[in-house]
Amino acid sequence: MMKTNLVTKTLFAMVFLLLFSTVSFAQYSVANSSGGAPDKFTGTLTVNKTGPENASLTETITITIDIENPGSASTNAYVVEYLGNVVPVDPIPTMSNISNESMLAASPPMLVWNVTVPAGGTASVNYKIKPKTVGVLSIGPTQVIVSGAKFFSKSLQVNIACTAASSCNETAGETPLTCPAKCGLNASETAPSAPNLTEIATAEYKPVSDPKSVPLDQSKVDEINRILMIIGIVILLIVAGAAYMLFLRKK
Repeated sequence: MMKTNLVTKTLFAMVFLLLFSTVSFAQYSVANSSGGAPDKFTGTLTVNKTGPENASLTETITITIDIENPGSASTNAYVVEYLGNVVPVDPIPTMSNISNESMLAASPPMLVWNVTVPAGGTASVNYKIKPKTVGVLSIGPTQVIVSGAKFFSKSLQVNIACTAASSCNETAGETPLTCPAKCGLNASETAPSAPNLTEIATAEYKPVSDPKSVPLDQSKVDEINRILMIIGIVILLIVAGAAYMLFLRKK
């Protein structure tokens, strides 16, 4: 009789554990999926970034980003732009880990837009910056995120000319190489030209300003589902074995 009670208690414990696991997973899904994982975007977006080829050190530069959607349905997208060695003019970045320019930052300052790209149309955003040094200003690719898919523009290079002042300002990047007329007679007479545009990998960024619009990482959910399925199978086997043992003892 004592062994039968032990088997019965074990059976109830296994059933409780199975129910607890199921409820916990349901709560996790509700808390992390914002109502369910959206379908991954299967269309195509084209991201073009444009700006001037040449500018001066004191000039405000306007960079324009165009997102083209050739599909038959409009889509909502995040546009993420990382800023490098420039002074933001408009808009001012609100998301940055840089608290002091002398400190190493975990990530550069960035600009984030939430835009709707109409079907068969284009959405555009722009921002204004000022360069900090002369020479070639390199602006990395723009990242566009939409329902689990990512699209990138090409990088952009702008030649920043020397200042009109007669003295050589080394703190602004004026050197015999970049400003030969001002900074020395032994330098090349030709200023360096902008390199060819190339694809530059950009660190992944997941916007958090609007959690309901952030695409859910489906691979993590799939991994959790697999683990829970294995746990569920093991528990069911244990419960079935305990039930069978209880059945034999009652006979």
